[in-house]
Amino acid sequence: MPRVIVCGAGSVANAIARALRDATLDVVTAADATAVERAVAAAQTRNERIDALVTVAPERGPAATIVATPETQWDDVVERHLTAVFLACKAVMPHLIAAGGGAIVNVADAAGYGRAHMLAESASHGGIIAFGAALAYDHFHDRVRVNTIVAGDAAGPDDIAPVAAFLLSPDAEVMSGSILDVCNVAYQGGR
Repeated sequence: MPRVIVCGAGSVANAIARALRDATLDVVTAADATAVERAVAAAQTRNERIDALVTVAPERGPAATIVATPETQWDDVVERHLTAVFLACKAVMPHLIAAGGGAIVNVADAAGYGRAHMLAESASHGGIIAFGAALAYDHFHDRVRVNTIVAGDAAGPDDIAPVAAFLLSPDAEVMSGSILDVCNVAYQGGR
């Protein structure tokens, strides 16, 4: 049974874990990148495979423009969102390469396309979107596919979870470097 680490906390991470279990995947939940590192170490100790990783950034922080954003708030948001995704992927990637391939799905917020009064979130989620594309390029020949889900304001956990499950399925084996907008009408020509 394929093993997936779901990194994140909250309703979206829980819905994704539930959907993956329903798809008969073995799911290991990890609240943060440190927990992902522990899960990878435990799998290596038991000589178990890890086939995939899903990262889900935490809920949004306080709204603020650049004038009202203290550097500590900026650092905190970037650390909890973008750096956490980097560290989780860094922990899992060698394991996926050694296993001959795998999949990573990063879930970003539509703030990554730029939103008023969401400077730090916009930068960090935009970073997650670009990071996923770059990671896909870097590890294409390692047979590690990397895709990003961009969740719009109207996207609920039950909208995002089946997309994550699809991206980890054999049906999505030809997809890597893809950015899928979920309920993101404003950026799909809607109003």
